[in-house]
Amino acid sequence: MASLLDDRGAQRVQRDLSAAEADLRDGEGSAAMHEEAIRTLGEYLGYLATRPDEETGGQGPDVLWATPDGTSVILFDAKTKKVNEHYSKDLIGRSVQHALWVERQFPNAGRHHFLVGPRVPATPQSTPPAGLRVVSALELARIANATTGAYTRASGRNLPLFHPAEIEIALAQTALEWSALPESMESVRLDVLRA
Repeated sequence: MASLLDDRGAQRVQRDLSAAEADLRDGEGSAAMHEEAIRTLGEYLGYLATRPDEETGGQGPDVLWATPDGTSVILFDAKTKKVNEHYSKDLIGRSVQHALWVERQFPNAGRHHFLVGPRVPATPQSTPPAGLRVVSALELARIANATTGAYTRASGRNLPLFHPAEIEIALAQTALEWSALPESMESVRLDVLRA
């Protein structure tokens, strides 16, 4: 993250994260816009952030965040435009296929799987896996805002030497470090949601 700040500058970082936050708050925005905002957020959190669904012809999840050493991955299937009252059996099945693709790509990684969408249950015919969680786009927007704060704190120190320490302190205060983030996100297991 400190390297991104040093390479891109505080203004660009602020602009990119503000745009990602705004896109995640925009309930009328397109699915592609939401997916790119999630990817951008992951990049600025220091992950290797990609959009495998685009790159693999639909085999991978919409967005994947991987730690640089590949020991932890977070996969997102963005369903901000496809779900009203329930997550369908078909949608859950595709999401499970995406999780299997990630497992093949990162067999030794800790994996966290999220649907990005409304907090609604799966259809009664569905059997969502226990690890599948639902997180709202607004929660990811909140994280984007907190990430902006971490960069703002660091850029307030004029010496780049202090950027890594300031970012680390800010991430620890907001539970956004890689080890804490999957659990600190406001989310709920899909299999416990009821109509």
